[in-house]
Amino acid sequence: MKHNLQSWLRLLVLLLDDALIVSGVLLVMWLLDVRLQPSAVVFIAVAAAALIFLMNKAMSPLFLKPARLNPGHVVGLEGTVVRALTPEGVVKVRGEMWTAVVAEGEANVGQRVKVTGIGRLKLTVMVVPSRGPNRSRKEGS
Repeated sequence: MKHNLQSWLRLLVLLLDDALIVSGVLLVMWLLDVRLQPSAVVFIAVAAAALIFLMNKAMSPLFLKPARLNPGHVVGLEGTVVRALTPEGVVKVRGEMWTAVVAEGEANVGQRVKVTGIGRLKLTVMVVPSRGPNRSRKEGS
């Protein structure tokens, strides 16, 4: 639910400038005493918003460069098993969920693992031995 709400809020913020443009056009029309029926105003607002949205969709690939994924940044970090590695499962490293394969044996949910490699966006990990109740080493997740 939280992720869905964040996505909607992000979309609303991105469309806020478009809404301001449409509002500005309608305000200018009102100041010029252009008389329109309410249904025409709604139609113009919706059509303008749709046009602006479609133009943004068409133009944004020209200006925005895709993010460059550098998965190698996780090699050497520690994470926590989220879905048991038998031998494949899911681990969380620095807040990111990754598909992972344990090099030897298995790893249960909650166990600490260290990333030893990566191939095709799948991590290779090894189980980190327990350090007891006092954890002095800085954790990666």
